[in-house]
Amino acid sequence: MIYFLLVISGLFGGFLAGLFGVGGGIIYVIILPYALSGFGVEPDDLAHFTIANSLLAVIFTSLSALYRHYRLNNLYPKQSVILGLTGGLTAISMTVIFVETAVFSMELFNWILLLLLAYMLIDLFLGIRKNSRGERREKNWLYVPIGFAGGVVAAVSGLGGGVAVIPLIAKFQRKDFRQITSISMGFIAISALLVSIYNAMGSPRNSEVENSLGFLVFPVTMTLVIGVVIGAQFGVRFGQRVGSEYIRYGFMILLSTLIIYKGFEIYIHG
Repeated sequence: MIYFLLVISGLFGGFLAGLFGVGGGIIYVIILPYALSGFGVEPDDLAHFTIANSLLAVIFTSLSALYRHYRLNNLYPKQSVILGLTGGLTAISMTVIFVETAVFSMELFNWILLLLLAYMLIDLFLGIRKNSRGERREKNWLYVPIGFAGGVVAAVSGLGGGVAVIPLIAKFQRKDFRQITSISMGFIAISALLVSIYNAMGSPRNSEVENSLGFLVFPVTMTLVIGVVIGAQFGVRFGQRVGSEYIRYGFMILLSTLIIYKGFEIYIHG
């Protein structure tokens, strides 16, 4: 049953990633704690395992979406590389400084996730719109602090960092929404790959899991990826056909549902 749920979650998360450019981790971090617990991950290690395996799945999500963007001639490699390298190095540093310490727990992880989901909902409610007075001239150096913010979010949440990158690019670079989606996917692919290499070399404190490397549990993540690769393709394609306002409203409904679910989970286990 858990394998079926992982595939369905991968399809849904991949679709959302291709549509919004957020990586799909918003769905993965909901199902992964249950799947990883079933594979023997201890509670003290569960938050780190969840983030690590979500980011590993996000690599495949972003690569699948980027392939579709390539077919649509909508790639921005220079911006993606600046963001990705900055974000990846920042996420690794945050993992060492914060995530790998005893301070970081599943309870804290759930609170961080809840706050980020609330931030995304508020941001979408306010709307990401182009400046009616025209686009600003792009400043490549601004992608460094934007990548830093994305790396911090990716390290502590497993969402991939698109939740921070997308509104910041929209605010400071005034890109078209479809351009922002592509740049965000490139950032996520590079930064998540760097963090996943680091996580593969890690040593869990209490958990010994079969068919794993460091914090990466391949039977879980690769099952998720089956759905991810398919879903991301359809998400990008659908996003080219549907108006941005309708996409935003649908995502707001999803976020509201997840916020209620996570809030209830925190209340039950609190």
